[in-house]
Parts: sequence; structure tokens; C-alpha cells
Amino acid sequence: MSDDAALVQQQAAEETSPGLVNTRAFDVFWAFLQSRGVAKETVVDAIVRDEDIPRADLVTAHKWVDYRVLCAVEQQVAAALPDEPDLFRAIGRSIGKSGGLGFLGNTSRAMLGPALVYGAIPGMMRRFLFAFFQASYHQVEPGVLRGNYHFQPGCPPTQAFLETAAGVLSSVPAMLGAPPADVQIERVAPLSVVITVRVEQWPGALGRLRELWRRIRLRFASRQEMIEGLLATHDELQQRVAELESLRAGLALQVAERTAALEAAKSDLANNVTQLEAASSAQNRFFTNVSHEFKTPLTLMLSAVEELERGERSPKQAAAALRRHAGSLLGLINELLDFARIDSDRMPLRPSRFDLADVLSATLNDIEPLASARSLTMRQHWPEERLPVELDRTLVTRAVLNLVVNAIKYIRPGDTIEVRARAVGEDRVAIEVIDTGPGIAAEEQAKIAERFGRAVDADGRAIEGSGIGLAMVHEIAALHGGGLQLESAAGAGATFRLDLPRVVTSPDAEAGLAVAPDADAAQVAAFVDAAQSALIPLHAAGEPDLGEAPPTSRAHPARILVVDDNEELRAWMARIVGREHVVESAVDGQAALELARSWRPDVIVSDVMMPRLDGFGLVRALRTEAELQHVGVILVTARHGREPVLQGFEARCDDFLQKPFAADELLARVDTQVRLRRLQRALIRSGRAQLLSALSAGMAHEVLNPINALLQSVRLLREDQAEPMFEAEMRAELLGAIERGGQRVQRIIGAIQRFARHDAERGERVSFALTERWEELQPLIGHRVPDQAIVEATLQGATLLGYPDLFDQALANLVLNALDAIGPGGRVRVEAERDGADWLVAVDDDGPGVPEERRNAIFEPFVTSKDPGAGTGMGLAIAREIAELHGGSLRLGHSRLGGARFEMRIPRTEPRQ
Repeated sequence: MSDDAALVQQQAAEETSPGLVNTRAFDVFWAFLQSRGVAKETVVDAIVRDEDIPRADLVTAHKWVDYRVLCAVEQQVAAALPDEPDLFRAIGRSIGKSGGLGFLGNTSRAMLGPALVYGAIPGMMRRFLFAFFQASYHQVEPGVLRGNYHFQPGCPPTQAFLETAAGVLSSVPAMLGAPPADVQIERVAPLSVVITVRVEQWPGALGRLRELWRRIRLRFASRQEMIEGLLATHDELQQRVAELESLRAGLALQVAERTAALEAAKSDLANNVTQLEAASSAQNRFFTNVSHEFKTPLTLMLSAVEELERGERSPKQAAAALRRHAGSLLGLINELLDFARIDSDRMPLRPSRFDLADVLSATLNDIEPLASARSLTMRQHWPEERLPVELDRTLVTRAVLNLVVNAIKYIRPGDTIEVRARAVGEDRVAIEVIDTGPGIAAEEQAKIAERFGRAVDADGRAIEGSGIGLAMVHEIAALHGGGLQLESAAGAGATFRLDLPRVVTSPDAEAGLAVAPDADAAQVAAFVDAAQSALIPLHAAGEPDLGEAPPTSRAHPARILVVDDNEELRAWMARIVGREHVVESAVDGQAALELARSWRPDVIVSDVMMPRLDGFGLVRALRTEAELQHVGVILVTARHGREPVLQGFEARCDDFLQKPFAADELLARVDTQVRLRRLQRALIRSGRAQLLSALSAGMAHEVLNPINALLQSVRLLREDQAEPMFEAEMRAELLGAIERGGQRVQRIIGAIQRFARHDAERGERVSFALTERWEELQPLIGHRVPDQAIVEATLQGATLLGYPDLFDQALANLVLNALDAIGPGGRVRVEAERDGADWLVAVDDDGPGVPEERRNAIFEPFVTSKDPGAGTGMGLAIAREIAELHGGSLRLGHSRLGGARFEMRIPRTEPRQ
């Protein structure tokens, strides 16, 4: 409905109704309720229920309703917010603050004085919102206006309506940047009210014209720049589209040609391709696993030799390490050779007659110390009767040992392993290895006999090894004419059952060539020794504890994160790097990514082959996160050649380290990446400082000199009272405007200069308590706290090592930023808490928050969300620079009070520079 039509409707209604109210007047009540967490529908439902008022009279836009509807709305709003201080004045003030009556601001800017503005308000109210009163204003004295309000019969003004009107009238100067007006209400009759308005300050016409011209120029420049950018982007996109279209056409032609060729050969090559792919995949997996398993102990053996040469290990320690890792390599080599002989049919069966229970019992007694060293319980159950068999004693023993060692690898301390043997009918036997471990998931069970595969434990970690143990057991069973079965479920343990004939009937068996017991015992001992080297923890195996690396002596060590699923290699790398830097470690890529998000390392040294998330996946994940994409990453790989290097650089890693490698090489590559990271930060900081220094110098030359002259003129004008050139009111207004403008330019230049030079003026690093610094800041922020606002701090026990004056500046910037956001009655909370090796100092507020489109640029210099003229856009940029000088960071977090939350992370130790 147009405004003219609405006015006609209003005039017609006034002839039959004591007064009308437009539903647009209710919008301010709904908005205020929502700001206090009260839903509009809650109040509407109460009015409809208690007052018998149609819902349409409350929710229909731009509808004229009876005066009693307004009274009902006021009553329910008061009931919904019983504890709100000065409720209806606050509602009236919120109209002007939120722009709810934007036409008042436009009217105020278009008119010259307060008398004309306040004189126009009643007519506007009557035409658009309230049709039940008439009012007029006249000026009593300069800055004092009096309004006479006369209400229609049947529409006596409620106290809520008068308080709301007073709030609106007080906010009119505030919309122009001046202090709010003082409004007094006096009832002179049931239907007559006198409202007196005292205006302390009213912006002059000259100031408004200058402000309007400045805004027009800024808007024109912004729009012009936007148009030029859009035109350039359009041209670039057109060129890109043409290139892509040409590329698409070429690719389409190539795809069509390749598809035709593949279709022609598909029917003949399908079976061969499938077999070759399976063989190639198995071969690649085998060589990758074996390369990894060989080079890890080789790296540790070389490290033992190097440390022996440098005198960092005693001969006894080095010999223990070499024997341990050599035994692991020997076991792996023997396993590979045996499997190769079985796979090529060059290992015939050599059956001999023996008692199965006696042989297995003696063998398991030899391996029981291995289980005990890993805090496992091993039990044996044999039949009361003898269990004679005629089988290949060495291979059967080897198969059972593989099953037992496999169980030892996978289950956890405190679990149990049982080995049973029993007769099955008259001509077969069954050997069972039962554990109480985490079990094997259904999708993994089909892979138990797959060559070169490695299973995954309950934590998602791949067990180290060549991946041929269970495949060998399966082959040994098949050589005897038997089989291997598995019964398991996730979380319910596992049972491996080896089904064998009592007597070998294979035509390939070489009867009468039984292996001598001492030779068999030697092979068993070698197998147990190799398993012991691979499975028993370092210190349990008898190797002396070398301890952790001594604390670094560097003045500014870096943060290094070491990632490897091999516990011993991970510990060795951490100890080597820990000589010079602060080190944390993680068992795989996923754990490393989670730790990096909170610890913020400078460099990550990561193995490539890991469960859950491998090294390449870790690099790709880091490069997608803004706060981690500049972390240096060194990948450690057992593979040689171009392929792994290209794959790593495609994922955007920074360097490669190929196994085996020496400690000096590891440290050198880490130091190189640390220097590169620091050089990068220094270049960024230096470039920013040079830019800002040039800018501040230019502004000082172009702006400070005329501003100083301007301020001198202000003082002369104020002293020249004998021969005034202007009227007193105009002269005072001009002086105030000139002085405010000069002070603002001085603040901007001062902020830029501090931002440019604070790196050189940091002072001496000392230890200081946050509670003391907070007390020092109170005089600075006290006058900026809005009316009835709450500022609370929880900083007890927080002590930092850094630059107190710079930290004060950063904290003050964050707090003042929050105070500017909340307004009267708001809340700001400052708190500090330990977060790992850091202090997390947070400033939280309940203001409007930061819009999503500004979050990415909020810390950039000269970017501000405040109104033009209200901020320099330097406070958050300076705070971030100061946090980084302390080796920390500043980020925009998620508010706990509903507004904005800025989190400054400061290390509790020496900063990383």
C-alpha cells in the first residue's frame, strides 16, 4: 500500500476510531526482544491469548490497528523483560542506534538546526506510525526545545509510550555523532504532555557538508576501482575460456581416438591386463614394504656407528644396537629366502616321525620370554595321549612360530595367547593359536593369506614386517595337503587353525630325509632371535638407555615435529633433532595434523609410509589450512628414483630425505628449512615495515605540518576574544570541528609510525605477570567503558616472558576494540589459560561480531569494520605483529559470549624467531 493510500485510510479511520497505530511501530519492539534472546512469537502468542487480539493485527506489515493493540504490546514486552533497566527508554534509543528510523537521520542531515528537526518529527510520526496525537515544538532558549503533545480522547498516553518517545528523541543527536539529548517528560493533563529536550551539541551545516562530500568522494573512488577490476577480470576470464575451450576440443579428440583404440583391443587383453595388474600391484607392494623394512634398521645401524665414531655411544652400546638391528635384518632375509624357495617349488617336504605336542612345547618354551617381555601370557594345552605325526618338522614348527609371533605383534599388553593341538578323526590333526586381542575386522579377514599384505591393528596402525608371514603359513599348510582357517571378529580376539594330515601323502615328499634335531633347534633359535630383535622394545632387549637429548643451547630454537610409525626410528630422530631444537613427535599423519593445529611447528619431518594418513596426505592437508600452509615439511622415504620425489613435490613438500641417512644430514636439512622459514618471515616483516615507514614519512610530510599550523590557529582564535570574527556559537563549532580533525590525523599517523617501528623498540625481554599489566591498563581503558557495561578479567597465575610495553599495547588494542563493539550494557571478558606449551590470552565480547566477509581481512592494516572516521584500522594489525614478535599468533576465534573472540597465543618459553 502506498503512503498516500495509507494516509487516506488513516483519515477515514479516525472519524470512527479513537486512534490508530501502524504495525510498523511494533518492529522496534520485536527487534529489541530478539537482541535480548526473546522470540517474537512468544510475545505474539501471549497477546493473542490474553488480549483477544487477532494475530493479523500484530504480524501484518504496514497495517493500521487500534490503539489498544499498542497498549497490549507494551504490557507483554514489559512482562517478557521484567529485569531490563530503563526498558522503554532503551527501546527508544535502539531505534536511532539501529537505523530503524533512518528518515530521522536523513532529515537531520538535510536541516540546519535542532528546532527544525524536532519540529518535523511529530508530523512524520503521525503520518507513518501513530495517528492518535498532535504535537508541536518551539525553541525556549538556545539548545532547549519544548514540545506540547495532545492525545485524542480514548487514547491516554501510557508511561511506556512516553518513555519510548523520550528514548527516540534523545537518540536524534547521536545519529549525527553528537552526545544524546536530555529529555524530560511532564504530564499537565490526562491527554496533554510537555516534553523538554536539551541538546548539548549539534553538528553545524559546514561540518555536515564536508562529511557528505568526503563520503561521496570515497564512494565514487571505490566504485571506480571496482569497475576497473571487474573489467580486467572479465577480459582475463574471456581469454581463459578461449584457452580452455581449445584445450577441451583437443582433449576430446585425443579421448575419442584413445577410446577407439582401447575398445578394439579390449576383448583380447582383458584377462592378461587383470593378471598383470594384480602381479604388478603385489610386486610393488612387496618391494615398497621390504625397502621400508630394510632401510629403517639400516638407518639405525648407521646412526649407531656414527655415534660410536663421535664418542656419543660406548662400544658396548653400539654393539648392542648393531646386533639388535642386524638380527632383525637377518630374520627378514631368511623369511624372504624361505618364501622364495616355497614359491618356486624348490623346497620339497622332508617328513619325519615325531610327537607333535613334544616338539611344539619345546619350541614355544623358547619363544615364551618374547611374550613375557611384551607383558603377554602364553598358555599351552596338549592332549593327554601322545600325538604322533609324520610331517616336515621344520616347516610345521616354522608355521606355528609365525602364527604365535603374529599374535604377539597384534595383541596388547595383558592379553593371552593359547596354543592347542588335538586329533581330528583318525588321520588329521589341528593346531590352534588363540588370542584375546582386538580381533580382525571382517573386511581384513579375506586378506590374511594375501602375499605382501600388512594387516591393521585396532588403532589403525599397520604392523611392521614384509607382509609374507601368514602367506607362508598358508603355503606350508598347502604343501602338507592341509589348510589355514581364521575365526575372528572386531574386539573379540582371533583363532588361527592349522589343519594338517597326520601323514604326508604328497608325491613330492622326500621320505627318510628327516632333519636332525640339533639343526632344527638351530633354525628355531635363529627365528626366535630375529623375532626378539624386531619385537622386544629397545631397553627390554638389553641395549643401554641413551636417554633424551640434552636441552638445546640455542638462544632461539625452532619447533620441530617428528612423525614416524616406527617407534625406535621416531625416538632416534627426535633425540637427534632435539639437540638443537624443541621437538614433539606423532605416530602417523593424522596425529601429526591434529598436533600441528595446536602446537604450530616450524618444520615437520615425516615418514611417507604411515597408516591412516601417509606423508603425502599430511602435506596436502597442511597446504589447505591457512595457518599451517607455510610450515616446512621434510619427507623421509625408503624409495629411490624420480617417482616418489615428483609425488612429494606435487603435494608441495619442501625437501626429501632418503633412507638410510645420517644424523648430520637430518640436522642439516632441518636447519636449512628452519632458516628458510625465518628468512621468509623476516622478508615479509621487512617489506611491510619498509612500506609502512615510507607511508608514515610521506604522511608526516604532507599532513603533520599543515595540521600543526591548524592547531596553532585554533589556539590563536580562542585567545582572540577581543575582536571576534564570528558569532560565539559558530566560532565554537568551527574550533571544535578543526580540533577534532587535527587530533584524528595525529592518531592515524601515530598508529602507522608505531606499527612501522615497534620491532626496533621492543626493549628487553623480561618475565611479567598479566595481573600487573592489567592493572596498568585500567586508566587507559576506563574512560572508554560504555554505560552499564561489564569488563571482567581472569588472569591469575599467568606469567609471560616477553616485552611488557609491547604486550600492553596489543592487549589494550584488543580490549578497546571490544569496548567499541559492545555499546551500553555490554560485556567484555579477558581470560588467560594454559594450552600445552603456550598461554592463551583471549578477549571475548557480546557485540555484533565480525561479518563473515571481513574475517579473512580483519588483521590487515587499514581494514576496519567501524564507521568512517571512527577507527584507523591499525589496532588488530599491530596486535598481531606484537604476538608474532613473542613467537606466538593472534587469531579470530569463536565467541563464548555471542560477539567476537580474539585469541593471542604466547609461548611460555623462548620465542621462535
